[in-house]
Amino acid sequence: MDRLIGYMLTWPTYGSWLQGDERGFVKDGVSYKADSRLLRANIKLRQKPAVKLLLKHTQIIRDEFYLTAEKIGQKIYSLAVCSNHIHIVAENADIEIADAVSRYKNNTSHVMRKSGFEGKVWAKGCDKRFCYDDDKLQALIEYVQRHFEG
Repeated sequence: MDRLIGYMLTWPTYGSWLQGDERGFVKDGVSYKADSRLLRANIKLRQKPAVKLLLKHTQIIRDEFYLTAEKIGQKIYSLAVCSNHIHIVAENADIEIADAVSRYKNNTSHVMRKSGFEGKVWAKGCDKRFCYDDDKLQALIEYVQRHFEG
């Protein structure tokens, strides 16, 4: 079996990309097309308005991501903190992916609250893209840099 060398994780801010969304959506690793009835139901279930990060928030989050990566011993190859979602390409470190995601989300939520942000920052879960070779890893790094980094 091939060795996992890295991965790309993506997750949205709270309420910004609901199941049923017109852009499609991913659930349990499976991609689905838009479903307006499902979207309307999820909008009704949403407890607060969708979160859109401001430029000042994205810098706070970027800084905390790199601090968290250092604490958990993980190298970040590429990071994009957008107004409504995150992309991170990272090495496969000595930490379970779910634990890494939890640390990134919890730590950034904490610093956001300290800066005056109220409410939930992140949606539950995340999408994962696995890299078993250098070419795939490089392609994901370039995708994030090309589309999201300034």
